[in-house]
Amino acid sequence: MGIGEPPDGSVSHARVSQRRAAACHKRRPFVVLGADTEPTPKRVRRTDAMTRLVLVHGAWHGAWAWDKVTTWLEPHGVECCAISLPGSEGPSLHNANGQAVTLVDQARTLIETLRSARPAVVVAHSHGGLVVQEAAAMDRDLVSAVIAIDAWFAERDEAFMETVPDGMRQWLRSAVRQTNGMTVIPPPPPAAFGINDASLAAEVRSRLAEQPLGTFDAPSSGFNFAQAGIPGVAIVCEPRTLPFDRLAERHGFSIRSITSGHNVMLLEPRRLASVLLQSVRHLDFIAGTSGERVRRTPVPRSDVGPRGKHVSRQARP
Repeated sequence: MGIGEPPDGSVSHARVSQRRAAACHKRRPFVVLGADTEPTPKRVRRTDAMTRLVLVHGAWHGAWAWDKVTTWLEPHGVECCAISLPGSEGPSLHNANGQAVTLVDQARTLIETLRSARPAVVVAHSHGGLVVQEAAAMDRDLVSAVIAIDAWFAERDEAFMETVPDGMRQWLRSAVRQTNGMTVIPPPPPAAFGINDASLAAEVRSRLAEQPLGTFDAPSSGFNFAQAGIPGVAIVCEPRTLPFDRLAERHGFSIRSITSGHNVMLLEPRRLASVLLQSVRHLDFIAGTSGERVRRTPVPRSDVGPRGKHVSRQARP
């Protein structure tokens, strides 16, 4: 089964590039599932009762990293917009001005998407957390709620290189190289993301892209979501080997956990989809009690886990 191949063999939704960000508002099917219903992908009736998620990938990845997860989310009425950040997919590592892509360029792409896809909950994985953090600093009104999956956040005005632990920082600096006159960092092996299956590792390896150094070494704003009143949920992969929970707690995010390697979107897509649904429901509850709205409409109720079982209480709101 390919990275973006749905379980029923149908073609997955088209990935959204930065040039087609406005297409993110396209309506998706909706179905109400009971607590014991299998989340099987299928075409269902259209309705305005939907949840919208804007999905932000991490370093070296692209929108393709979310394909398996959206296969399980869309039948629940979730409208998914997976964006490809500048420098992540395609041949160019330059921005529109011909300069090297930076974190700010990636944040601007997210902002462009959010202007077309509002209202939405922003879901960020790994380095994507810094992209969302910078986008919120540039236009906080566009970011109404965040779900962070093993996500990095800057604790102050610092670059990603300064946020990561010493060992990771040393590896990143030692890996820097020049490609077509641009300074980049090549992707680490799939095992670094928790992918040990040989077949999946080979496929992921073929799709990982070099990361522009400017997205790693330029200082971020250190924007704090809690101080801005932006609610969030952090999904942390177990066992915990990096300080993702501590970083999220500094922003007032509630913490949930899921047993998986770092690339949970590819390793446990159905379980992650279930936790995402619960996290959105939790954010909707927070919005309701504060008199604000994170989303337009309620999320369909479903606690479906692997093989149709209920998820553990650890993952519940």
